Amino acid sequence: MQRKYDIVLLGATGFTGGLMVEYMAATFPGSLRWAIAARNKAKLEALAREFKVEATGGSIIVLDVNSEAEIQNLVKSTRVIINVIGPYPTTCGPVVFKACAKNGTDYVDCAADMPWVQDMIREHHKSAQASGAKMIVTCGLDAVPPDLTTYLAVSHIRQNFNTPTREVIVSLQEMRGTISSGTINSMASVYTLYEPGRYAEATAPFAISPRKPTSEKAKTSLFPGSGFFGTQTLDSLGRVVAKEGQGNDTAIVGRSWGLYAPDDFNTTTSGYGPNFHFSARPRLPSTLRDFIRVLPLISVGFFLSFSFTRFILTRFIYPEGYSPDPKRLKDHRFSHRTLAVADTGDESTANRAIVDFKFQGDQYKFTGIAMVEAAVTLLQGGTEAHRLGGGVMTPAMLGDKYAENLQRPGSSVEISIRAEG
Repeated sequence: MQRKYDIVLLGATGFTGGLMVEYMAATFPGSLRWAIAARNKAKLEALAREFKVEATGGSIIVLDVNSEAEIQNLVKSTRVIINVIGPYPTTCGPVVFKACAKNGTDYVDCAADMPWVQDMIREHHKSAQASGAKMIVTCGLDAVPPDLTTYLAVSHIRQNFNTPTREVIVSLQEMRGTISSGTINSMASVYTLYEPGRYAEATAPFAISPRKPTSEKAKTSLFPGSGFFGTQTLDSLGRVVAKEGQGNDTAIVGRSWGLYAPDDFNTTTSGYGPNFHFSARPRLPSTLRDFIRVLPLISVGFFLSFSFTRFILTRFIYPEGYSPDPKRLKDHRFSHRTLAVADTGDESTANRAIVDFKFQGDQYKFTGIAMVEAAVTLLQGGTEAHRLGGGVMTPAMLGDKYAENLQRPGSSVEISIRAEG
């Protein structure tokens, strides 16, 4: 039976949701059956008028996000659900996730709450496999650049040098951006909902992977050294933080490794490779001005970990409904560079691949584009996610087709790949 909608966006009237509606209206062909959903009819109608939603085949849906029955009915009538309503654990997130997994509806979110993602995998991965629901989690700034560039680098090494990959380092090279109240509340939920140590557990290497590496090499980096101040200089990446931290990118890339891995762990003819090691090491700001620009972004997590400063941040500095001034978003941008080393047994002579991922614009706009293009890719088919059939998956499972869609004219996304050595 044909479903009524191809794509439905939940949370259209929020800050990121509004950016997504603008992109969808400008990008979607008139033949696509799409809709924007939220609980406030007046805001929905205003958004639809502003971006001429109906002129491009879109429509609005007034949805009671607290009604499980309404969510179930919408999910059953839709091919792909994009959910941008957060924080995911404390809103309709669990209900939407369960409904999609049960009813074979493909799903995209930008969840940065890795303990919640881990819970959803444990509770709904098998039902999503059974129903054929392809559920792409953490499909935003947190994971798409590192996860997708890792896949592209590994694929480049496999195709050009016919070897698996020994190591990947993803380095955030530049970031100019700001923060909304939605991001702050989502980050704060990690500290208020879970026991101490739960986030570290959920973001450990391969913590959410369906399988674990058996090779001891996978635990060690080819570049372990650090300078006196905990930094090191790496060819092609510049001066980076030497310590391998844990974060959402580490968890997501680990799951991608496990989903792409062949049944035989020790095979070297497919997958990322049995000795694969991943780390994220941001580049240090080159000037005091650059450091001052990124300081709020890198320090907010520290202040959210304390109850008093968390209260100040969520109630006064970033109160509910706060969104950045659009005028401040013009000069925002970010870039990642990914270094991959082939697994030849001799890293000094091993071939390497470099992938650059650049976006000219605000990180919230990018997250919106990333989720929309993931939904479009799910509709198109022909990816590794479709070959697997269903389950809780990662952005990398959408592969080359997703990378191509992200670089659609007007998206401001640029991806380049080159070989070294």
